[in-house]
Amino acid sequence: MDTILRDLRYAARQLLKRPGFTAIAVLALALGIGANTAVFSVVDAVLLEPLPFKEPERLMVLWEQETAVPDRPPEPTSAATFQDWRAQSRTFDELAAWVYSGFALTGAGEPEEIGTVRASANLFRLLGVEPALGRAFLPEEEQPGRHRIVILSHGLWQRRFGGDPGILGRSLTLDGEPYAVVGVMPAGFRFPDDDDVGMWVPLSYLPYELRSRGQRMFNVVGRLAADATLEQAQNEMSTIAGRLAVQYPEAHRGWDVLVQPAREVVIGETRPALLVLLGAVAFVLLIACANVASLLLARAADRQREIAVRSALGASRRRLVRALLVESGLVALLGGAAGLLLAVWGLDLILALAPEGLPRWNVIRIDGDVLAFTTFAAAATALLAGLAPALNASRAAPASALREGSDRTTEGAGGRRLRHAMIVAEVALSIVLLVGAGLLIRSFHRLSNVDPGFDADHLLAAAIFLPDNRYPDDARQIHFFESLLERVRSLPGVTSVGAVTTLPMNPVGIDHDMPFRVPGTPEALADPLPQADFRIASEGYFRTMGIPLLRGRGFTARDRADAPCVIVVNETFVQRFLPPGSDPLRESVVIGDDPGDPACDIIGVVGNVRHRGLDAVPRPEFYVAFRQVYSYGTLTLAVRTTRDPLALAQAVKEQVFALDPALPVAELATMDALVADSVADRRFHLSLLGAFAALAVILAASGIYGVISYTVAQRTREIGIRIALGARRGEVLRAVLGQGARLAALGAAFGLAGALLLTRSLAGMLYEVSPTDPLTFGGVAAVLAAIALLASWLPARRAARVDPMVALRSE
Repeated sequence: MDTILRDLRYAARQLLKRPGFTAIAVLALALGIGANTAVFSVVDAVLLEPLPFKEPERLMVLWEQETAVPDRPPEPTSAATFQDWRAQSRTFDELAAWVYSGFALTGAGEPEEIGTVRASANLFRLLGVEPALGRAFLPEEEQPGRHRIVILSHGLWQRRFGGDPGILGRSLTLDGEPYAVVGVMPAGFRFPDDDDVGMWVPLSYLPYELRSRGQRMFNVVGRLAADATLEQAQNEMSTIAGRLAVQYPEAHRGWDVLVQPAREVVIGETRPALLVLLGAVAFVLLIACANVASLLLARAADRQREIAVRSALGASRRRLVRALLVESGLVALLGGAAGLLLAVWGLDLILALAPEGLPRWNVIRIDGDVLAFTTFAAAATALLAGLAPALNASRAAPASALREGSDRTTEGAGGRRLRHAMIVAEVALSIVLLVGAGLLIRSFHRLSNVDPGFDADHLLAAAIFLPDNRYPDDARQIHFFESLLERVRSLPGVTSVGAVTTLPMNPVGIDHDMPFRVPGTPEALADPLPQADFRIASEGYFRTMGIPLLRGRGFTARDRADAPCVIVVNETFVQRFLPPGSDPLRESVVIGDDPGDPACDIIGVVGNVRHRGLDAVPRPEFYVAFRQVYSYGTLTLAVRTTRDPLALAQAVKEQVFALDPALPVAELATMDALVADSVADRRFHLSLLGAFAALAVILAASGIYGVISYTVAQRTREIGIRIALGARRGEVLRAVLGQGARLAALGAAFGLAGALLLTRSLAGMLYEVSPTDPLTFGGVAAVLAAIALLASWLPARRAARVDPMVALRSE
């Protein structure tokens, strides 16, 4: 122990003697360790930590999956089907259903739309979570008439009610009805994993929810029985699906049940992207280690005489290696401490850049696991950066070092090879990161230039939900929206206004498929019937959105319930479902799977709209006039303005309040913002990977600069003699540049080969760009070549300016 303490004191003195060397080494490691710690904090919370529920590994999510379309995302289930699952399943201890809804909270202050989950009474018991205040739901409270109770989230309780401990028993007005507060959930509880959820109410089925098994809208979560496995549960649920297909063929034929671990559902598609980022910062740390190792090699070469004296006085090679490793370990320790401080700042930056959909972001923090990771990273860094230089330095023969006539020594061939290998590794790793960032940049650029099918400029969106108890029929809902559209249309600065059930890329509203048939086509006889996206729209909607009308006309005020049923279809619908060469305006479509459903005439064809994201392939869809069908109580306004759309937001809200003071406006946003949000995930990944690639390039360039500078310093006398004997300064410049170019070229060759293998993992994150895109690979190689030449040119220019008399006199 005393020996180690002496080594630590000696290492500290040596580092204090060279503050420049120490600062550069600590900074390089701090950047690498800090970036790794920040990203690991995200990975740990999202991918590694268990869900904050009782025995989370037994929690499963159940979906319905259409077997005829396996690539289609699974869907929730209907109320009747859920009840069958709960009655027939034996591999689950409990099943609970829930559906996301929205309730208008009125009373003190402005009406507010609160994200609400209607859930089975056993949901909280299934999750193993109890309210922090009050109680959970009782089974009998699922019955109509007894369901008007509510449990608040901790955040809503604090924000809206000031954390009032007397909230229990208080009556809240939700959608015009009184609801008694019976509980408040603990801080940090989120179910589902969504910040918008502020309340939970018992699931009492509405009449229309029980009408059809095709009303697939209820999410189901279950807890596996203690002796059941995922495979057994899947087999059982598939058997139940088969029985239901026999009992109710019109709703269940061609459908299966998919059972997934809840953790996989929460994580979703985040895992590959986070693993790519973790790999990227690992590369940054390796580059930092190589950089510090190069510095330690140079420092060891300058200390050859000191090491030789210690060896001659009896120090063993093991003793010398340990002393040098203690020095590199102290550098790594300082780098780790500084890196932890950088990680705190970096984590705040990552969370600020993170898209809203990042799962479990509320539990991302620097905790014990992260501190353990940082400690491990610092220890690994000490070995990676210090072992090779220590072994190389301790290998030097003391006799040859002591025979030198001055304190200056020359680096051995082994040291040079190691330093050159470090630079080659740095360049190779930087190339891989640069190629990855370049692919994402090209992909993002292409995606940003995709035509969404509408004009997002100067467009304001505002979602309106009408509660069933105050707007129980189509007539009242239609009258409200007719009045609102007229009022908003008359506002100063508004050029046009329209409404639709769900705007493109807007998460608020109704968006689902509808079965249909086109009489006289093969699809009309298919079983099951084909489906298309179904939307309800007002007159003026297509003009307001800038959706091109290719044939026919849009909706007008004459398209009412007592007029012939009409629809507008998109290009994809025409191409996929109408007879080739036919006139779409002479065709009709029967919407629904009931043989008695009426046929609706196609009156117009509009351009394709990318409703589900810029990277989504346009789907077949049809629009129905909102006066002719049940309006679902939900429409989203689209308001075209001549000025900043947000400047009209308050005026639009005032028009809503003028018609119904208790009706909140759920969301006010510009279409530009919605389009930007649709690519937020890609922007987030690009920003982080681009930052890590830039950091890697800076480290690699500084490494090249350091190697060439050290080489020039070591060869000052040789260069002076060559210039004195007639060598031209241009030849010296080219010789030094050539050394840097050779190292960079070798590193680029290894890096491009590695990128060809590793960038395939980015395939799922790219849009219309190949993981082996030659333009990106060539551009990255050219950029890094230019950076390497610049890093070599500065010391090369210094070498070419060496004064031979000064160089020889210094020796």
